[in-house]
Amino acid sequence: MKVYFAHPRVTETYGSFFLFQLLLEKEFPDWKFVNPFQSPLTKEWYEKRDLETAMKIIRKDLDLINECDIVLAFLPDTVFDDKQNTTIGTAMEIFYASYILHKPVFALTPFTHPWLLFFVDVICRNIEDLKTKLKKYDEK
Repeated sequence: MKVYFAHPRVTETYGSFFLFQLLLEKEFPDWKFVNPFQSPLTKEWYEKRDLETAMKIIRKDLDLINECDIVLAFLPDTVFDDKQNTTIGTAMEIFYASYILHKPVFALTPFTHPWLLFFVDVICRNIEDLKTKLKKYDEK
């Protein structure tokens, strides 16, 4: 199983996403987890913030989503240090995976929103619930 992690930029004040990633990697050792922020393009983007870099990032992310079996979206209720609309990319990744590719999308979030209810297959409120739902999905 190959899983794409859709999530906002995580800063020093909110690093729990990486803890979730480590927990899931331990829980599902045979799965491959893909984190789009683990790319040299991330650093390039925060240095340049230009259209050329943006296009490279989007193409890379769309290719990664295409290659994955499911998408796991992390949408926390935290204000991030950079305050730059940090969930826009995550919302676009959810839409692309769900509506365009018809791939299953799981979300770890405290939010209930019409767009999430429509495009996300499974909404979880905590990591334990997420692990349980992913195990059930894997058994299918």
